[in-house]
Amino acid sequence: MSPRIRSKCDLTKFAVLSLIAGVLVPWQCRADAATLEFQLHKHAPQILSSLRGRSCHRIGVLKFQVQKVGQRPSDCAGTLNTFLAERLEVALALANSTDPAEQIQLVHNASRVAAQTPEATHLSPSGRQRLFSQRYPLAWDNRKVELDALVTGVVQVAPDLRSVRIGIVAAIKGEPELLGLLPPIVADTDGAILNELGESFQLRSGPDGQRLSDPATSAGEVQHEPPANFPLDNKPTVALRVFYDGQPVTLEFTESEAIIPEPGMGQSVTFQLERMDQSDVILGVVLKVNGENTLYRQRVRDFDCAKWVLNPGHRATVIHGFQKANSTEVGEAFEVVSTAASRALEMHYGPDVGTISLTVFEETKESPQLSLSEDAPDLAAIAKAQFPAEPPRNADALKAQLRNVGATGTRGVITDGDEIQQRVQLVRHDWRPEPIMSVVIRYYRPQD
Repeated sequence: MSPRIRSKCDLTKFAVLSLIAGVLVPWQCRADAATLEFQLHKHAPQILSSLRGRSCHRIGVLKFQVQKVGQRPSDCAGTLNTFLAERLEVALALANSTDPAEQIQLVHNASRVAAQTPEATHLSPSGRQRLFSQRYPLAWDNRKVELDALVTGVVQVAPDLRSVRIGIVAAIKGEPELLGLLPPIVADTDGAILNELGESFQLRSGPDGQRLSDPATSAGEVQHEPPANFPLDNKPTVALRVFYDGQPVTLEFTESEAIIPEPGMGQSVTFQLERMDQSDVILGVVLKVNGENTLYRQRVRDFDCAKWVLNPGHRATVIHGFQKANSTEVGEAFEVVSTAASRALEMHYGPDVGTISLTVFEETKESPQLSLSEDAPDLAAIAKAQFPAEPPRNADALKAQLRNVGATGTRGVITDGDEIQQRVQLVRHDWRPEPIMSVVIRYYRPQD
């Protein structure tokens, strides 16, 4: 049976109320936290057990909502909305029983089907009925099935940005209300998670090389006073300039973030990266448009993305479009489309986030530290959250492929300065996992 939780600090109850009516619950308590992947790995068996107890044998995971202090839950806060669903999907796949009689059939990327289903939403009975009328692709073999349950939830960000609290709920076919699956999960944030939450920050070092701040502190300063503390306007390590039809676009600021207008119909969009610091460390830059990497249109976490490599003394690199894989030519031109805020009881399930983001990593010469923990392969797989390109033959084969994550974060490109062809040279680097700079710019549609 599912837990019955009644305390005011119960995020499961908070999640259900928030999803249905926008009820806001303040951050009142904090359990012992750990990394996000650890918490998902720890609680995945309980989620499966709860669903199995409700006779749910075919399940999927939908995009999460994110709620920041003083704001309503949003389906486009950043890439974490989608990445959290993908990580939970991996955690459930790894926790699935090896006994065929107990095994739950898990579908892959249920949000893609939901995004293509008109008026589908888990936030209303009629919307849930539309979701359950569809067939979804299994994570293994090539079948499509109807579902018994869809899992999703709300991420609540702590006021100090140092942790998140996650309520996980299920929409069960035939049930009139969403079901809370377990007590709230609390996870620590780091620079990568804050970047996925759409936060901007920059880490600076003193003369001795020691960091003078941490991601949460820096991001809080940006939130408090964006014009004074936004990284691009405050001695940036890497400068990013945006051009529409060759003309620079000026940043504007709301109370908590940087914004630019959406380009008009037919306007060309280009970006310029320029290294501004004097250090001798090689930098790797991930530049995303609407959640897609400008290199090869990757939709994976930034650490695993191919990176633009900026060597010491780097000159400006102009990026005209999405780079094609294994090609010296520019691929498709950039298309920047704002994501309108969802109305009450609606949900946008697509991966678009309505942002331009830049993340900067430092190269490391140190060998990666290998964990000897028995759970290390599972934790790495959950953090990376990359499913096989082709569905494996069964659930056990899926587990094996998810755990075989291989080397990550070592690919990059160096441009040769040819702005027309955008020719690149593939190189290999190892990067420190904690980004030193995160810039998130939200674009909006000017009112007529």
